[in-house]
Amino acid sequence: NLKLTEGQLEDIQRNLEIPTAPTMPAYQRYGGTLYKALDVASFTEREVEVMRSKVLIQSALFGLISATDRIPWYRLSAGSKLPGLTLKEIWNLNQPLAWQRLVDFPIIDMRSKAYAELAPIPEHMESYWVDVVQLKDGKTQALNHFNKTAKGKLVGAFARANVTPVSTSQLSDLASKLDFKLEFDGNTLRLFV
Repeated sequence: NLKLTEGQLEDIQRNLEIPTAPTMPAYQRYGGTLYKALDVASFTEREVEVMRSKVLIQSALFGLISATDRIPWYRLSAGSKLPGLTLKEIWNLNQPLAWQRLVDFPIIDMRSKAYAELAPIPEHMESYWVDVVQLKDGKTQALNHFNKTAKGKLVGAFARANVTPVSTSQLSDLASKLDFKLEFDGNTLRLFV
């Protein structure tokens, strides 16, 4: 079930055209709030290389891919139901090796819970789950829409940094430059905006 409205039925035809459809880098293909906050139009060649080598994107159709892998337009999400197939089973089985691309520094997981379930990070790898919050009336509150914007800004800053962060303290410094604050609680990284 692709959860299409009647006005989106043309998406079925576009999905059928995937094998021959034009492609573009994944970080440019996706148009959501997080990707708009990256400001990819200003990326230099070095920043594109950081995206290629250090940033993975969880695709419902293609699995865990490099941010620069070329993909066509498609309609499928983490919650899509397909006859005889379970996305979670497919990607859980086939994705562990993809994580090996990120062995030089901790994995900062900014995926939604639904996408994180498609390809869990192997337990032996150092990783942190990002929770975007704000402090209001002395209480920590989760954010919805700005959550994705903040994550996109942090990834964009990561790509633009003169020295690619290799530690949580360097990532904390990056967040400070965006006027954000990082707070660590076990394997949860709270990004205060």
